[in-house]
Amino acid sequence: MSARELQIVVNANASGVDSVRSVIRDAREALDHAGARSSAVATRSLEELAEVIAGAGDRRLVLVGGDGAVHAAANAGLDREFALLPAGKANNIARVLGLPREWDPAAALAVREAARPLDLLAVESGGQRVLAVEGVSAGFQAAARGRYKGENSADMAAGVAALMRALARHRPYDVELLADGRELSLRTSQLFISNMRLFGYGFQVAPDALPDDGQADLVVLPPLSRARILPALARVRRGEHLSDERVLARRVHRVEIQTPVPLVADAEVLGTATATIDLVPGALRLARPVRPAREPAARP
Repeated sequence: MSARELQIVVNANASGVDSVRSVIRDAREALDHAGARSSAVATRSLEELAEVIAGAGDRRLVLVGGDGAVHAAANAGLDREFALLPAGKANNIARVLGLPREWDPAAALAVREAARPLDLLAVESGGQRVLAVEGVSAGFQAAARGRYKGENSADMAAGVAALMRALARHRPYDVELLADGRELSLRTSQLFISNMRLFGYGFQVAPDALPDDGQADLVVLPPLSRARILPALARVRRGEHLSDERVLARRVHRVEIQTPVPLVADAEVLGTATATIDLVPGALRLARPVRPAREPAARP
């Protein structure tokens, strides 16, 4: 396979994509400058994306979009090599992997770097199977995401409204888990199974997580009142929550959530259900530097 033969795939629903035509033009220019030959297509559904992936032949697919574009690609077909030109708002995946936000260096990387494997999380819930790239959320954050009515993840007003609706109804959850076969009975307001250190809108859920080490990070917050949950999530956003001795954190390969709770895989809402989450090593091949990048935790 020659990485110089590329298929550009624009996620027309991405929060950072304002004009599909101009985005395609800019992407092709950046890849041309990097020495590639490319064609381009815009997709608006998982079915359209699956058709493009199936018909790509030996070409590497360059995803233009945000975290949702990578999530969609993982769930549309894994038998191809991918690269990413970041065009979202959060861009958690690009930040974790050290992919440039500027398109000229990102295009050079998309053309020249090897497609290296990344782990995924396979989520079985309610009779459906979803692959998560960043992680799985269960509890308050997932309940808020389920109430989100924005067109994409950049609608801050819709996000605040969903958060307030979830906050008004919040009660801690009594959850039964199996973590690598070990039974855990927990009372919690929120738990995460993270493949990457960032989740949602830049929350540093698992600051030491690596997406290619064959492990996931289980992070469980304590039960929190309505008055305390938002300050606690602010600490999660800054990556400061693990200093709280009430927070449970451990490395896992398989988690079975045996009590129905609100669930989200990346940003995909799964409803209130039980779930089995298995780490799938090296399932996604994405052009990137040798090791994922680390950023220092933000300070208050």
